[in-house]
Amino acid sequence: MLHFDGKNVADVGDEFILRIMLYNVKSESIRNKILDIAELPNSLNNKKHWSPWANIWVGESYRLVDLGDKDVKGLTNLLCNGIRQTYLPLKKKLQKLSLQRLT
Repeated sequence: MLHFDGKNVADVGDEFILRIMLYNVKSESIRNKILDIAELPNSLNNKKHWSPWANIWVGESYRLVDLGDKDVKGLTNLLCNGIRQTYLPLKKKLQKLSLQRLT
């Protein structure tokens, strides 16, 4: 999720934060186990959540500069860096879990 805290339309100077979110897990036990194993490098360990969304990881941020090509490149880099930092570690951790361990 590219998260923007503003209440209006984003503008130059506004900041977007990259978050990986866990969505709509009904069981609190499963949700907690996933959050416990999902500690990833460079996470800000922000446990903030919005029902039914919960943070797994909070990464870098990007401040808008031109609402044009520079921002497209900046936001693209933000997403690509987040994928590089989190995809393989999270995939490996989740593969170790079996359905029996989650329930």
